[in-house]
Amino acid sequence: MNSFFTRDQWQWLADRYREGYPIQELSAFLGVHRETVRRGLIRQGVRTGPGGLPPLNDRKQEFYGLEGGGTP
Repeated sequence: MNSFFTRDQWQWLADRYREGYPIQELSAFLGVHRETVRRGLIRQGVRTGPGGLPPLNDRKQEFYGLEGGGTP
């Protein structure tokens, strides 16, 4: 998949989305348009989960620490 993110990073995004983080929050966290995130998740066949989660910024180091991931 020609993409902004590595395969591991897409998996991380899919996991956060399944946990309940909304696409708008994920896209703002990453600094990309929400359609970029939405289309990437659709390609993976991801469905949403329940809400009530801690702030996504608490997981920034986790995301950028994945293989091949740069820093913002």
